[in-house]
Amino acid sequence: MNSCKKCNLKTCSWIALVASVIIGIIAGYVFSLGLFPHVLGVTARIALRLGVLTISFVLAGICLCGLIWTNQIRECFSGGIGCLLAGAFGTVIFSLIIMSIPLSYASTISAILVGLCSACTTLMIISLINTIRCLVCELRFRP
Repeated sequence: MNSCKKCNLKTCSWIALVASVIIGIIAGYVFSLGLFPHVLGVTARIALRLGVLTISFVLAGICLCGLIWTNQIRECFSGGIGCLLAGAFGTVIFSLIIMSIPLSYASTISAILVGLCSACTTLMIISLINTIRCLVCELRFRP
């Protein structure tokens, strides 16, 4: 778990992992109750797009790190890349699964899929925010 030394930011933290699991459990439970029937398709499409954009952001950041950025900025990408990519790829995979099969509120498997997609999306968003905060910190305190 890497951190921005000047701002003391962690790009991948236990808080992000615990928060994503809790939100995933809540989302799966709410889905099993049938409280948001028509929102799921739109939400899955938005999550899929965010996952693809995050993967693109990481690829662009890695390419730019090799070309023009300093070692301090490389630390932001190298430290939290595991959580960020796990959340992004999990979001893409589970969003595609949710959009490709019909989901039933009575099915436990459907609730688990929705919960896993929500957990991966939450992990991706928290890790992306922390990575951007680390980049801003490193650019602000750059020598």
